[in-house]
Amino acid sequence: MAQEGQKPIFGGDRITDTKPANIFFVNDSGYGYNIEGDRSLGTPSQKLCVGSSYKNVHINGRDNPNIPGWGLNIKSNGTFDVQKAYRNGGRLVFAAQSYSMKDGAEVDGKVIAVMAGTNDQLASVVAVDATGRPGGLFSMRNFSVFPHMDTLLAQVPRQQNAALSTGATVALAPQ
Repeated sequence: MAQEGQKPIFGGDRITDTKPANIFFVNDSGYGYNIEGDRSLGTPSQKLCVGSSYKNVHINGRDNPNIPGWGLNIKSNGTFDVQKAYRNGGRLVFAAQSYSMKDGAEVDGKVIAVMAGTNDQLASVVAVDATGRPGGLFSMRNFSVFPHMDTLLAQVPRQQNAALSTGATVALAPQ
């Protein structure tokens, strides 16, 4: 992780009986990982696994009352509804294009989006398909933003009008 310049931007404990920590990382090129541990945040994990690899990271502050342009493409599925969440204090804080490697080439997967509460420590992580339909991945409690996310938000203007689609090329990490 250090060799790739990965820095943690936020994390929380996945809501399960074991409460494993989930931390999202990004480097200066807009590539990153979701890493899950076997213990809660604040307790050193003995085992780690990569939940997803992603690129083209978009970030947004929880203090921004406007839905970023890339969030407008996410449709309601009855459970995950961006418009309703914003009315109730939710904020999209992250979106990125997941990918895997096949024969040395990147193969795009679904977009990963994270919605966090402004008044609590809850967050939802969803996978958004090419048509904009979200599907649940997991929810987190004890969600918190780490200093590197604040640094990135202070350095880079928010991408209010950036489109979030397969092939989006906006990286919000400094170049």
